[in-house]
Amino acid sequence: MGTRTIGCHRACGSLSSTTLVMQNGCGKNARSTLKPSSTASKSIRSTGTVATPKYCRSMATDFSLNYDASVPFGSCEHYYHFLWGYLLPAVHEMIAIESNADALDSKRRYLLRSCGPLMDPITREAFSLFKCDHEIVRATQLKELESSKEVLVPRWDVRLLALTGETGLRQFVRDPHIAEHYLHRTELCRFKEDLSMSMNCVRSEFLRKLKDLDSVDSLNSGRGSFLILRRSPQPKYYEIGGPAEIPTYGTARRSLSGIQECIESLDASGINAQAFEPGSQSLVEQITTFQNCRGVIGVIGAEFANIIWMEPKAKVIFIRPSGIALPEMTRVLARLLKLEFHEMSTEEGFHQDLNSEALLAILSRENCNAPR
Repeated sequence: MGTRTIGCHRACGSLSSTTLVMQNGCGKNARSTLKPSSTASKSIRSTGTVATPKYCRSMATDFSLNYDASVPFGSCEHYYHFLWGYLLPAVHEMIAIESNADALDSKRRYLLRSCGPLMDPITREAFSLFKCDHEIVRATQLKELESSKEVLVPRWDVRLLALTGETGLRQFVRDPHIAEHYLHRTELCRFKEDLSMSMNCVRSEFLRKLKDLDSVDSLNSGRGSFLILRRSPQPKYYEIGGPAEIPTYGTARRSLSGIQECIESLDASGINAQAFEPGSQSLVEQITTFQNCRGVIGVIGAEFANIIWMEPKAKVIFIRPSGIALPEMTRVLARLLKLEFHEMSTEEGFHQDLNSEALLAILSRENCNAPR
C-alpha cells in the first residue's frame, strides 16, 4: 500500500520516497512525501455510524487519512487527542490536497478513522463544512483498504508535548526511540514554526467557512463574556469495562463545582461570565463561542483544546489541582496563539470548588472589567 504524507509532517524514521513541494490552501509551500502504489483505489459504503468496504469506484481517488497510533500517547477517542492528534492535522492535509486538485483526479474522497461515537459526529461536521466527500471507517478496516493514497496524519498533540520540554515528553511518551526523535533540537525549532503556520492556516480556513453559514449569525453565545467551562458527564461508552480504548471521561475524571455562585460573584463586580459545556455543543457552536469570548476559566481538561478558536490577547485561566501530573501543553499552546495564560494552583483533588475570590483577584489585576 502506498504512503503519502502531505503538509508539514515529518514522519518518525525514514521513508524511501519522493519529496514534492505543493502549494497548500493557505498560500504556503507544503512538503509532500509520496511513494507510488500499484494497488487500485477502492471505495466504501456507509452502514450506520461507520463505513465498510463494498465496491470499487475507478473514477475517484480515495485518500485514507490515517491516525498515527505508533506514538503511545492518549487516544483519539478523547477530545484533546482527537482534535490535536487527528482532526485539525487531517483537515490541514485535506486543504493541501484540495489546493492541488487540478493535478489530481476530478473526484476525491477522504476515508477517516472512526474515533468513537462522540468524536465521529464532529469529524462529519468538519468535513461537511468543507463540502468534502468523506466516509468514516473503523480503524481495522481502514488499514485493510487498498487505497491508492494513504496519508499518515501528523500528531500535533505529540509535537505540542515535545515543545513542553524533555521531562514531559519522556514521562508521557515512554518509547525512548520516539522520544529521541521528537527531542531533536533542529526538528523542534523547525516544527514550532511549521506548527504555528499550519494551525493558523486551519483556524483561518475554518473561520472562513463559518462566515458562509447563515446560521452562524444567530450564534452569539459567549460574546464579550468569560466562559466558565463545565465538563460533560461520562457516557456509558467510556465506563470501565466498556468499549473505549481508554476508560473514563469528563466529570468522571475531573469536575468543577460552584460555577453559578462564581458567575453571580463576578457579575456583582461588573465582570460578565457564563457557563459553557463544550462537550454538549456542535463543533460550529464551540468554534463561535470560543472565538466570541473574552477568556475561558476551567479545571485542567480537554475543553482547553478549543483555545485555538480564541482571538489573540484573550485570557486563559487554567485551574490545576496540586498533585495532578499532566504536561504543560495548554501553556505552550496559549503562547503560540498569543493568548494571556494564567494558572491557578489549588489543593489536591480531582473535583474542585471554584474559588471566586481568587478568580476575581486575577481578573481585577488584569483589568478585565474594561470593555473589550
